[in-house]
Amino acid sequence: MTTGKINWTLNFRNAIFVPCTIVVLFIAILLFCLPSGIYSHLFRSQAENYNQNIIRQTNLGIAQSLLQFEEKIKEVIDHPRLRSFLSSDQTVESFQYEYQNLIEEYFNVQSLDAYYLECLDIYPLYKQGSLQYGYKTTEISQIEHSDYYEHALIYPTNLNWLPYHKEAQCLELTRCIYDYEDYSLQGILVIRLSHDFLLDKFQNLSIVDADCMYILDSHKQIICSTDVSLSGTEYADSSQLGESSGSYSIDGKLYSYAYIRSTIPAVPYDDWITIIRLDEKLLLSDFRHILYLFNALAVAILAIAAAATIFFSKYLTRPVYVLTEAMEQIAQENFDVTLPENSILKEFAAINHGFNHMIRRLDTLINTVYKSQLAQKEAQLKNLQSQMNPHFLFNTLQLISWKAHEYEAYPVCDMISSLSYMLQTDLYSDDENSFTLRTELEYIQQYSFIIKCKYHGKISILIHIPDELLDCRIPKLIIQPFLENSIRHGLEPKPSPGTVSITIQKQNEDLFCIIEDDGVGMGYDTLHDIQTANNTLPAEKICEEKGHHIALSNIQRRLQILYGEKYGFQITSQLLRGTQVTLRIPYRPYAPASLDITDR
Repeated sequence: MTTGKINWTLNFRNAIFVPCTIVVLFIAILLFCLPSGIYSHLFRSQAENYNQNIIRQTNLGIAQSLLQFEEKIKEVIDHPRLRSFLSSDQTVESFQYEYQNLIEEYFNVQSLDAYYLECLDIYPLYKQGSLQYGYKTTEISQIEHSDYYEHALIYPTNLNWLPYHKEAQCLELTRCIYDYEDYSLQGILVIRLSHDFLLDKFQNLSIVDADCMYILDSHKQIICSTDVSLSGTEYADSSQLGESSGSYSIDGKLYSYAYIRSTIPAVPYDDWITIIRLDEKLLLSDFRHILYLFNALAVAILAIAAAATIFFSKYLTRPVYVLTEAMEQIAQENFDVTLPENSILKEFAAINHGFNHMIRRLDTLINTVYKSQLAQKEAQLKNLQSQMNPHFLFNTLQLISWKAHEYEAYPVCDMISSLSYMLQTDLYSDDENSFTLRTELEYIQQYSFIIKCKYHGKISILIHIPDELLDCRIPKLIIQPFLENSIRHGLEPKPSPGTVSITIQKQNEDLFCIIEDDGVGMGYDTLHDIQTANNTLPAEKICEEKGHHIALSNIQRRLQILYGEKYGFQITSQLLRGTQVTLRIPYRPYAPASLDITDR
C-alpha cells in the first residue's frame, strides 16, 4: 500500500509575484478594509450616541409638556367656582354651562390644547350626573365601579393614564378630586386626548428623520406611535429593552430608546419609554459613499501594484530563465554556452561570470571532484586517528570495564568489549579498502550484541554465511550501514519484535549479500526518492540529499568506482511488510596484497 504525495513547485517569477501581491493585499487590508470596518463601527456608535442624546432631550421636553398639562388640569380642579359647586347642593344641570366657560378659560378654542382636548368630564360622587366638555364625552353610569375609578386611585394626586382606547381612538386619563379640608374624595376627573397630543410633541422635539416612533407606558403598551394601527397594542420587542437607555438592531433597523425621566418627579411618566426606529441603510448611507471610495482606491492600488509587480518580476527574472536554459544545455552535455557578463544588475553579472568560468573547468572537475572528495575524507580520518590517542582510549575503556565488573554489571562489560573491538577495527585498519568477510562478520557480531542490549531482545539478527566464503574480500564496512538502516528505519518504529537477516551467496563470479527485515517498510515515494538518488543523481548533487540517503548514495558511488557500473545494490520494499537490500560485488578470494581498485 502506498500513499500519494503532491509535489508542488513554484517558478522564480511567481515566487516574486505571489509574495509581493500578498504584501500589497495585506497593506491594502491594513490601510483601507480594516480601518473602514473600524470606522463603520465608530460611526454607528456615534450615530447611536447622537440618537440617544436627541431622544433624551425629546424626553425632557415631553416630560415638561406633560407636567405643564397636569399643572393646567390641577388649576382647573382648584378653581374656586368648581370647588364651590362640588361642596354645594347645586345640581349638575345648573352648573354645566358655567363649567364649559370655566374650561374654555384654560383651553382656548383657538389653541392647540383645545384641539387636543376631546373630553374633560367630572363625575361628582355625591351628585347625580356628570359635568361634560368636548365632543367625545363619556357616559359612565356608576363611576365607583369603573376602570377610571380604579386607575385614579393609583396616583391620587396625579394624572393616571389608561391604555389607548382603540374604539374612541384617543388617549384616556383620570384623576381624583379631593376636599382639601378633610381629604374626602369628591369626584373623578376623566380626560380624553387626541392621539396627536403626544405624537406632535414627539415629532416636534425630535430632529431626526425616524422610520417610526413609539411611546410606551409602564406596561410596555404602545400609547402613541407614528403608525396609528399599533396604538393600544403591546410592544413586540419589549424583551430587548433594558432598565436604562440603549440601542439594539433587528432586521437592519436600529432601535434607540430612553425612559422619560426628568429632574422633577414625574410619576407615572418615569416608567414611560420613547423609542425611535431608524433605517440603518439610510443612517449609514453617507458613510457608505466614503467606504465605496476607500474600496475603489484600494482596488486601484492593488491593480497598479499588481501591474508593477508583473513588470519588475519579468525584468528581474529574465536573467534567471536565461541561466536555467544554459544549465539545461549543460545537462545535455552541450558546453558551447556563454552567458553575457554585462548586466545592469551586478549580482547577475557576477553570477554569469562565475557560470562561464565553471563551464570552462567543468570537464576537469567531473573527472577529479569525487576522487578529491575521497582523498579529503581519508585525510580527515587520518587526522582524527593522529589526534586521538588509541592507547589512552582503550585503557580508559578497559578501566570502565573493570569498574563494571567490580559492580557485577556483566552486560556492560560485554558491551564495552564489543565497542572496543569496533573502535579498534575502525582505527587500526590502516589504509586498506577491504576486509575479509570473516573480519566483517566479527564486526557485525559485535555490533549485533550492542543492538540486542539496546533494544532488550526486541530485534533479532540472523546471519547465514557459508564457511567457504569467509576468507573472500569485500569492501571495508560495507554491510554494517545497511544493517543499521534496517534497524533504525525498519524495526525500531515497529511496535512488535522484528528480525533482520544477512545472507551471502556466490553466483558465478559475483557475490550477493541480501539484508532483509520484516519491519515497517517504505512507501512508494520514499523508495522512489532513494532509487532516484542512487541511480541517477550526479556526484555533485549527493551532498544536497538528507538523512540516510547520503550514506546509501555514497556506498553506491563507492562500489561503482571500485568495481564498475553494473555493481552496487538494489532496494525493494513493501509498506508494513519489510525491506530487502541486494548487494552485488565481484567475488575476490583472499590475497595478501591490497585490492586493486582499478581492476574491473
